[in-house]
Amino acid sequence: FSRALLLFQGMPFFHSLSGKDDTSFIYGVGKTKVWKAFTDLSAQDIAACSSFPEADSHEIPDSMLEASKRLLVKTYGGNNDDTLSSLRIQKFLSGSSGTLLGLPPTEDAFILHVQRAALATIIGKSAHIPKPQQIDFTDFGWSTNTGGHLMPQRMTKNPFPEHMKRVVSCQCKKKCSGKCLCSKNNAPCYSACKYR
Repeated sequence: FSRALLLFQGMPFFHSLSGKDDTSFIYGVGKTKVWKAFTDLSAQDIAACSSFPEADSHEIPDSMLEASKRLLVKTYGGNNDDTLSSLRIQKFLSGSSGTLLGLPPTEDAFILHVQRAALATIIGKSAHIPKPQQIDFTDFGWSTNTGGHLMPQRMTKNPFPEHMKRVVSCQCKKKCSGKCLCSKNNAPCYSACKYR
């Protein structure tokens, strides 16, 4: 397939992944920025996103999930060697995200987002079928609340390591002294520390 055809075939998943009402969206990142990153992916990664869903299977292939992670890393300005987790830590420690909302999502939250985007893609690509196969939404990043209504599942794991919750910031005037909160909690200093 030509690259242009792969990009065209990948548009339903790209549209869902880059944010829409029935999936979720990436805070502060518009479709144009995600599209630029999508077009910069390797042909193999674009093909992984373009071929979903395969026949009657609704299983999310690992290749698509990994391609989606690389897409998000590129969207946030990361390198090929970065993972979502390492990029999130790097941006947090450097303060380059501006706010906590500007950090890349946790891998856990992103996987749930990919699942919702995959579900929206399945529904969109099967809209022409009179009686499509029934899908359990709770297998795709959704949960039901006590009233039985579907709600997007935000995450299944804690967004911060436990030791980082104890650290507000240190008050060291120059470099960390080794006696500050960061050192006592065995955590690196980060952008909120006074000397930075």
